[in-house]
Amino acid sequence: MARKRKRPTLDDLEVEEFGLDDLDPEDARAFVAEELKAAWRGDREAQCLVADAYRTGVGMPQDHAEARRWYRAAGKQGDPDAQNNLGVSYASGQGGRRDEEQALEWFRAAAAQGHAEAMNNLGVTYDSGDGVEQDDREVVKWFHRVRIVVPYSLRHSVRQIPHHQ
Repeated sequence: MARKRKRPTLDDLEVEEFGLDDLDPEDARAFVAEELKAAWRGDREAQCLVADAYRTGVGMPQDHAEARRWYRAAGKQGDPDAQNNLGVSYASGQGGRRDEEQALEWFRAAAAQGHAEAMNNLGVTYDSGDGVEQDDREVVKWFHRVRIVVPYSLRHSVRQIPHHQ
């Protein structure tokens, strides 16, 4: 029987990953406003940062739909962090409809670039059988890949993103 875990949400991702939490609110707003200009010009790193700002409400009003929109823009340009976060958005339904097929597609795209959290998310998804057939071989494959790409000393930093009960 598959072990059910809490579904991942965008709130499970950490604010610290992009550093705006260290700025005072006014500086964060000014910084994000500048990054938004670059995001509109197609800069994928700026698009990912703007998505993070909308996701967390740091430097922008919190808006998961806008976060999903900017993660998609950066993800289409190949940004693996954006691809993983977009997968989390689709898996959780935050920012729009829940879509397990889209979640898996984006997790796979990020994992193909060596993104350890996306590999972990694939392992958790196949372990829980949430939206896919539970598959122990896929679980072992993806968790093994995480062990290959993440040095032992850093494995604690790969967040275990839980699934819904």
